[in-house]
Amino acid sequence: MKQKIYIYRVNDLDFVAAKSKKDALECYATVTDVDKDTEIERLTEEEMDSHKFLDDPYNEPIEKCEKTFRMELDRQIAEGAKFPDMFASSEY
Repeated sequence: MKQKIYIYRVNDLDFVAAKSKKDALECYATVTDVDKDTEIERLTEEEMDSHKFLDDPYNEPIEKCEKTFRMELDRQIAEGAKFPDMFASSEY
């Protein structure tokens, strides 16, 4: 059975892929000093299709990017990625 994974926005630059908000926050807390009570939100279906995923944000102009968060998440799931995990960030 295909696992249902969601993308959670921790802040404007950091996103975590996880089954639940709790899992996402716990994952994020392992790489930052964030308080485990921090408010995070799950991306909407519209955001999954409108947010662009840059493989190389320093060399890939966002205007030319066609890959959405949904496309990248589907690719990672198909390749057997383990979750929860950092999904997108300015630091990773």
